[in-house]
Amino acid sequence: MVDRRTVLGSVGAMGMGLTVGQVAQARDAAATRKRVAFDPMNPAHNVMGYAKMHGSLDGRRTYHYSTGYIVGYLPGELPQQLTGFEQLKINEMQDNKDGTYTDVYSSLYMFTEIDKPVLLDSWTNPFTGRETDPFHYRSGPSRTLITPNGFKSVKNKEGSGSPDPFIMPWLIMGDTVFYRMNSATWFPSALDPKEWPLESPGNEMISSFLTTESGSLAELEDPDTPTVHTTGFVNAQSNWLPWMLMGKIPGSIAYHVVSQKSYSLDHVPAETLANVEKVQPGFLKDALELPYTLQYVEYKNSRKPVK
Repeated sequence: MVDRRTVLGSVGAMGMGLTVGQVAQARDAAATRKRVAFDPMNPAHNVMGYAKMHGSLDGRRTYHYSTGYIVGYLPGELPQQLTGFEQLKINEMQDNKDGTYTDVYSSLYMFTEIDKPVLLDSWTNPFTGRETDPFHYRSGPSRTLITPNGFKSVKNKEGSGSPDPFIMPWLIMGDTVFYRMNSATWFPSALDPKEWPLESPGNEMISSFLTTESGSLAELEDPDTPTVHTTGFVNAQSNWLPWMLMGKIPGSIAYHVVSQKSYSLDHVPAETLANVEKVQPGFLKDALELPYTLQYVEYKNSRKPVK
């Protein structure tokens, strides 16, 4: 017996170029997929689940493409959209063969026209009216150890991890699994406000990230499938970016971003790939072999204080 859902699924799949036989094979494969029940309260399952959602257990390189926009907030005023935003992160998940993984990743951050993959060469700050030059930058490669006792520094494997034990707030809705991760950072400003009065937000840098990743529970529970193809959502808040030249003006920015992870770059717009090559030639090939760097290191090495 063929129900309406099967017919619609078959028609949709054939519309993508699949034959009736291929549709049947895909349906049968999904029905016979191996399953090992995922226990969200088991730290070892959390390690496997995070590594599989974030990378690929077999060490294959994965590409995380994010796109969205940045909003600016001034006290007592409605927010304003400031720029578009794109990020391309490349990662490899290394299996340490002891129930832990090392996540190696590097990212490129680019500022664009809103809702268009058009790289900004200049930008007029709507709060100050000042024209500035956006600073596109690379960060990483970074390495994070994922263990049943939480995230750890690869340089301090015996140190404490967070969270310990490694249990994340998972959510399962039908065959869709979500993991949610909330984090915040505080550190002294990398830009001395006396030397960088317009670029520095002051003596401290504060940021927070609300991250959600979703994917197929069947893929997560299949021991023969090394990765979960994910869609993600990120809301983040931080100080003004240095190139916005906001100085001591009170306020902050927020990122509203969606993302996808894949083994290939097919989900990344051609314009974005061209932007990547323009900002950081060779990044797609050498991202994980380049020297380590951070946004403010790059900024200080590339710019001089604006007078």
